Amino acid sequence: MKVGDDIFIYTSRGCYHNTSRDRGLLVGQAKLANKPKLLDRPVVIGPRKFAYACKLQILGMAPLRKGVELASVVDQLEAFPQPAHWSARLRQPPLELTSHDAKLLNELLSPHLEPLKAHLSTYEAEAIRLAGRFH
Repeated sequence: MKVGDDIFIYTSRGCYHNTSRDRGLLVGQAKLANKPKLLDRPVVIGPRKFAYACKLQILGMAPLRKGVELASVVDQLEAFPQPAHWSARLRQPPLELTSHDAKLLNELLSPHLEPLKAHLSTYEAEAIRLAGRFH
């Protein structure tokens, strides 16, 4: 990954802890603002450890729980040559996209995007609500 790369922001269907209701969604678009750096101590989220961190310039976000349902378009994406196994491929980030895939996802996501400030308080409130459920 290099500074200036385009990044799509994805929320898994388990992100909000209700897999029967929620779907995996593309919810935002960003640019990589600095080179990923190795952390002194990994960030632990659930069972996963993240050893690298970077800054993102958020270009736009969809409203909470809105965006593009990725499952509905995987069969059109070159990044998933075996569409039946697409979710396993997402567990190996970062996922590099071809220009075809990036163009298609940008076309589908763009109508949902608004400035981050339009939705930041909603995302923050949801994060606080969910964090309270586990303390």
